[in-house]
Amino acid sequence: MAQFLAPLINDQQEDANGNPLSGGQIEVYLAGTSTPATTTSDKAGLIPNTWPVVLSTLGVNNQGAVWITGGATYKFVIKNAAGVVQRTIDNISGINDNSVVADQWIVFQATPTFVSATSFTVPGDQTQTFTYGTRVKTTNTGGIVYGTVVRSTFAAATTVVIVPDSGSLDSGLSVVSVGLITPSNPALPGTLATPSFRNRIINGSLRIDQRAISAGVTLTAGAAIGYVVDRCYASCTGANVTIQKVAGTGYQSAVTITGAAANTATLFGQRIESSNCFDWVGQQVNVQIPISAVGITSVTWNAYVANATDNFAAKTLLATGSLTLSGTVENKAFSFSAGTNASRGIAIEFVTGALLAGQSITYQGAWQAEVGQLSPFERVEYGEELRRCRRYYYRNSNAGTGLVASGLAFAANSAAYYMPFPVTLRASPTLGSSNLFPTNGAGTTIAPTGSSLLGISSDSALVQINVAAGLTIGQASLLYAGAGAGGYIEFIAEL
Repeated sequence: MAQFLAPLINDQQEDANGNPLSGGQIEVYLAGTSTPATTTSDKAGLIPNTWPVVLSTLGVNNQGAVWITGGATYKFVIKNAAGVVQRTIDNISGINDNSVVADQWIVFQATPTFVSATSFTVPGDQTQTFTYGTRVKTTNTGGIVYGTVVRSTFAAATTVVIVPDSGSLDSGLSVVSVGLITPSNPALPGTLATPSFRNRIINGSLRIDQRAISAGVTLTAGAAIGYVVDRCYASCTGANVTIQKVAGTGYQSAVTITGAAANTATLFGQRIESSNCFDWVGQQVNVQIPISAVGITSVTWNAYVANATDNFAAKTLLATGSLTLSGTVENKAFSFSAGTNASRGIAIEFVTGALLAGQSITYQGAWQAEVGQLSPFERVEYGEELRRCRRYYYRNSNAGTGLVASGLAFAANSAAYYMPFPVTLRASPTLGSSNLFPTNGAGTTIAPTGSSLLGISSDSALVQINVAAGLTIGQASLLYAGAGAGGYIEFIAEL
């Protein structure tokens, strides 16, 4: 690109007393950033100056002139020999450079190196430039790819991981530009609103726990998936493991799966109902979830589409990938194309290899799946979150001897109870477990022998409770929750 003579810094630099800035230095950055920029000492742009530019005893560039690239703007930080800033001059373009136009993208001056479809490296420590949430524009052989930074780490170079809006990086990656508007303290009006229900993961906060797994439950090896904390299911192979809802690290809630000897794999996931992802057809889905682990270093993510609407008995893999884990909670992100059949329902699952004794994996309560660019986790009011969960699973539970329902005894060994649901369930549910005790006409509780459905819809159920004998026919009967662990009755409409 064309080079232009830099203004201001090609003159003799002076200190506050008007003396030459002997041994001083000039740091050159991209305008408005802390990203070092390359300058040259020749108009052809072939001979680079040192960074920073070092001044002679006369306060001028030891290497000759300072030339900068046309079409870009720069920031000059002038320091004395002790490194004390004398002055800072920002948003400077080259002399007679009329190619600079206002743009929302700042070209990162160093050449990026392609690593993978979602990552690249740049020289030096650039973690302050490529912070989480920063928008990037990349030039590839396949064209322009926009994305959002989800992680940057520095070792010998800075590795930047992004979630592309669509497409992917390729080996022809040549230019990276950074969004002018920063993710923190942006210059956007504060009145801008983001749409609700961006996140299609229900109970992504992992707060709702109608099954009360905070006491810990056992996953049976080789068994079918079982729902554990609302809307999320789990399974394992090889040997049983435990799963438990715990306090989050930096988040309100989390779920931990603890390994055991001879275990060969664990799974944790959620199925998204067709009515909640019909608009994902042909869209790029971006997923983020904070995860930490003990004793394992990776987890595999899989995205599936149901082969029939809301029926995951058979499903097709859309995409898969691996996430690197550590003992520190890290927000992991990935993306996939929902494809042309997304309206059938989407499943997102995380699978470990063997999770042995002393090993564990923890999924933190900030799981989000959305289309478009990554956005901050969408929190939902607790009552609304509970309502959403109850569409799929409703547990009428009262501790001790709490009253659950009232009904009518119609035989010496049977009573019927009408139970309206607080929300309309996804479909007519099945009757799950129960721990309930009816009363006889005199108000004495009777041990039940079983329960069955007389009628059920997505709005209510008519439940029959059977006893050995002792009900007074035709009289009102009350249904109480069992003592001890607490009484309950479940209605299940899970996918």
